[in-house]
Amino acid sequence: MTAIALIMAAPNQPEWTTLGKLSLPKSAQTNAKSVEVLVFQGLYDGKIPVTIKRAKKSLSVVDKKILKDINHPSITRYYTTEADEEFYYIATEISTDTLEVLALKGVEGRKNTEPESAKPAVGTHKDVLHQITRAVAYLHDKQIVHGNINPQSIVICPQEPTLNDLKPSPRAKLANFEVEGAREGWKAPEYELKPEDLSPASDVFSLGIVFAYLLSNGLHPFGPVHLQQSNILFGFLHLSEEKLNDPNAVDLMKRMLDSDPTTRITIKGVLGHPYFMGAEEAVAFICKAVDEVLKPEMNLVNEGGESSIINELRNGEQPIIRGYWKQYLTPYVRKLIERRSYDAKSLPGLLLAIRDKAVQYADQSPEVKAEFGSKPEGYWIYWSTLFPSLLIHTWRVMAGRLGSNV
Repeated sequence: MTAIALIMAAPNQPEWTTLGKLSLPKSAQTNAKSVEVLVFQGLYDGKIPVTIKRAKKSLSVVDKKILKDINHPSITRYYTTEADEEFYYIATEISTDTLEVLALKGVEGRKNTEPESAKPAVGTHKDVLHQITRAVAYLHDKQIVHGNINPQSIVICPQEPTLNDLKPSPRAKLANFEVEGAREGWKAPEYELKPEDLSPASDVFSLGIVFAYLLSNGLHPFGPVHLQQSNILFGFLHLSEEKLNDPNAVDLMKRMLDSDPTTRITIKGVLGHPYFMGAEEAVAFICKAVDEVLKPEMNLVNEGGESSIINELRNGEQPIIRGYWKQYLTPYVRKLIERRSYDAKSLPGLLLAIRDKAVQYADQSPEVKAEFGSKPEGYWIYWSTLFPSLLIHTWRVMAGRLGSNV
C-alpha cells in the first residue's frame, strides 16, 4: 500500500474541487492514478478537517453501514464515502502521524529522527497499546474482525480540548478499516493457509506484531521485510527480549503470536494480562493469590499432603529469587522482614512477605515507608524492580485458579 500526504490549501482556491460533501484538492482526483490507495487531507461539509482515503473501485471497501455503527473513542470517527468514476473517497477523523512514525521516533538512521520535542506526546507506549487493544476488543464484541492491523493503520489524532485540558491532547486510534485486505508482514499465518478462517484471533496476532514493533523501537519480530510473511507462516519468531526488558511484555507477545489460532490468547485475555496491570491491581492480585490459594496449600503441606500448586510455584523460582531473596532488600525493609520466619530460599516465602507488608503498610515506620515508597505505586515498584519476573510467574500458576484468563 502506498500512501501520499498532500498539503491542504483553502477550499475556495481554484486547485480545489467538491465531491458530494467533501472538498478536496483536484490533484487527488487526477494525480498518481496508479496508486491503489492515496491518503490526503480535505474538508467535510466545507468546514470540518478530515483525512480522506482514496481507494480504487477494484478494491474491496467495507460497507458504509458497518463504519457508521462504530463509535469508540479509540477508533477514528467515520464521516462519509463519496465516489467518482474510478475511486471511492472515504473521510474520517483528522490524523497527523501513524504508529510507525511513533515507533521509529529518535531511532538513529531510521525514518524519523526528529527530536522528542518536535512531536506531541501521546502517553507511554503502554498507554498507546492499551488504547488500541480496547478498540479491538470493542470491534470483537460487535462480531467485527478488523483484518488489517499494522503500524500504518494506527494513527495519532488530536483530541478536542476540554474544560480540564485546554490544550488538545493527541491520542493513538485504530484507523477505520475502510479498505479490506491485510498488509504483508502483519498477517496471521491462517490468513495464508485458509483465508476463510480469519477470526478475532487473527487480529490478536497482527496486534501482537504491533506490540513487538513499538516496544522494540521498530524491530519486526519476524525479521527483515522480504522474509516476514514466510517467517510468520513457519513460526520463526524472534523477540528481542533483552531490548524489551520486560518479562510481562514478552510473555504477552508470545501468547499473542501463537501460530495456532485456537490456543492464541483472546483480546479479553490481552486486556487482563499482567502487562496491563497497574500497581494497585498487581498488589491486589498477589494478596488474593496468597490468601485464597497459597495459604490453604501451605496448610495442606504442613498436614503431610502434597501440593501441585506449590510445586509449580517453586519450579523455575531460582531465576526470580536468585538464591536467597532477602539479600536484595534494602536495610530497613530487610530488618522488618527478618522479624518473621519467611523462607528466604523459596518463592512462596517471598509472596507471603509481600502480602503481609502490603496489609500492614500503614503500621510501618517512616524509614520502612521511605524505602517502600507510597502505596500502592511505590510499594509495587519496589518489589517488581527487585524481582521483575515474580508477577508473571505467579500469574501463570495462580490466574486460572482465581478465575482469570490465562
